[in-house]
Amino acid sequence: MRLLLAIVVWASITSYATAQTSDPWLIVPTTATTDDDWIESTASRLRTELLEQGVEVWSLRKEQKEIEAELSKPSVVLTEEDTEKWSTASDAAVRAIALGDYAVALAKLNEADAIAKRSVEELNRDPKRARRHLDTCLYRVRVLVETGRDAQAREAVRNCQRAVPTETATRDLHPPWVLELLDEADRERKTRGRSIAIDSEPSGCVARLNGVAVGETPVVVEALWPGGYRAQAECDPERRGRVHGVQLSRTDDATVLIESRLDRVLATRPIVHLRYENASEAIRNRLSDAEALAAYLPSSSVLFVSKPTPETVELELVDLSRDQETGEPTPEDTGPREFKPPVPALPGALASALVRINAGARGPSRGDLALAARALAQRQCTDFRGPTPETIPCGGRPVEPPVADTQSPTPIPRRRPKGQFASGLTLFSLGAASLVTSAALLIPRKNAGTTWVNAVFEGSQDTDSQNRWLTLNDVILGTAAAGGGLLVASMPLILPNRTKTPWWAWLSGGVGLGAAAFSIAYGVTIQPRPSTSCRSDAIGFDDTTVCIRRAERTSAAVLAGSLAAPLITMPLVYLFRKKPRVEPTVDAGPGRAQLLVSGSF
Repeated sequence: MRLLLAIVVWASITSYATAQTSDPWLIVPTTATTDDDWIESTASRLRTELLEQGVEVWSLRKEQKEIEAELSKPSVVLTEEDTEKWSTASDAAVRAIALGDYAVALAKLNEADAIAKRSVEELNRDPKRARRHLDTCLYRVRVLVETGRDAQAREAVRNCQRAVPTETATRDLHPPWVLELLDEADRERKTRGRSIAIDSEPSGCVARLNGVAVGETPVVVEALWPGGYRAQAECDPERRGRVHGVQLSRTDDATVLIESRLDRVLATRPIVHLRYENASEAIRNRLSDAEALAAYLPSSSVLFVSKPTPETVELELVDLSRDQETGEPTPEDTGPREFKPPVPALPGALASALVRINAGARGPSRGDLALAARALAQRQCTDFRGPTPETIPCGGRPVEPPVADTQSPTPIPRRRPKGQFASGLTLFSLGAASLVTSAALLIPRKNAGTTWVNAVFEGSQDTDSQNRWLTLNDVILGTAAAGGGLLVASMPLILPNRTKTPWWAWLSGGVGLGAAAFSIAYGVTIQPRPSTSCRSDAIGFDDTTVCIRRAERTSAAVLAGSLAAPLITMPLVYLFRKKPRVEPTVDAGPGRAQLLVSGSF
């Protein structure tokens, strides 16, 4: 068991040490039309094909989670049903307080509070509803005071003022002791509170904090309790602004910079993508918009996915780590984010790779996406829409004539996809465990054989020892063969990518050939089968001895061969992986099936 654990740890460390530092690509679909049904499925399937090529790519779900947590998320839609539930719970709480049933009152206030917390920016948009929100919140303060929980009541007042900033309560609805706590909190927050500055590009937009309109940008909202807030800037009265989370500390004021145009084009449902009004706006702004996203999803490579025509899907890889005018590496930006002018760029002009494929009636086929992923991984500029692939200009590179196949291969990422590596490590562990188990059972089988031979020599038939020996012999041969097969299957999945076969793979192959030669030589010299079957109850002493000696040599040959197979497989993996010639892919769906064979013939 210790040996198996050591083998697994060694394989993990070796593969990790030879892998490159991860710099995942960022997939950014863009559209300038209302046709967006293709976006999620195309981006998801493209990511899968890129992972197959050894390219690390941001998870689409993680993109969405990070952007909504760190940049902005869409405003919550407050349905009429939710509004009615909130209003009903608030009214029920008031009735329960009047009857002195504080347990029911708190339960109803909790129901109302749950709805308010998830949709506060929408609930507070209407001034009358915002005031009622504050009054409902203060009903909790009244319950806490009347049940003797003064400290909790003071904290509840702060929570109410945080939930509905700058709004004032309806004083006629609350008893004097609640108003006293409210006035005390007002005085305290004016002296100890912090401020949030909201600015936008362009300025002059309606600024909202937790849905409450607080003026036009730029504006500073003062006397706020520390905690979480939601800021919006709305330049178009017909469009809800995206919600930007703000965390206000006890010691420092906060500033929110909102780029209204980016808010308008950014969408995070169902996945992160950019929605432009027309193609000209996309050309003007998509690069700067992608850089803004990459500030929250660290990546030096952005893959734009678009449909310039209904029949074409275009995939453009842009390297953000280099200046788009000089091509030199850009200095790391460590200062605060500022509004930057857009960088116009025609499709392909700044690309380090550019691929065009057929869109298809139901999206690109799996075969086309596989071809596109390989071309992108190898930084190629290729059009796959015609009967034969054509090189297209991109990134200032002219179209070059075809070169001989002897040209050095384009470097590929060393790291295997995480899913493949995990599967390979599992197969490797099972294979190693099988071989260790097979070798460990040799001693129990030898003991069982000795007992069996002694019994036959004494003239008795010890069937228990015979059956134990036969069972152990079958298990040894089966686990050895299975272990070798599992290790062979794990090699393509677990071995890191290389542009050429590494020296240690050649060394492994040499050791494997030696083990294979020993296995063959040892196997062909095995003595003939006994005249009586080893499984017969009437077997004699001489035949029993032959069975045991024959099995010992057979086991050694099988174990050597099972160990030789994965060792020989290592260099073969690199020889066949290095320059794939032909790749079959299958694309199947309802009422259709397609077999695509691509590569060099």
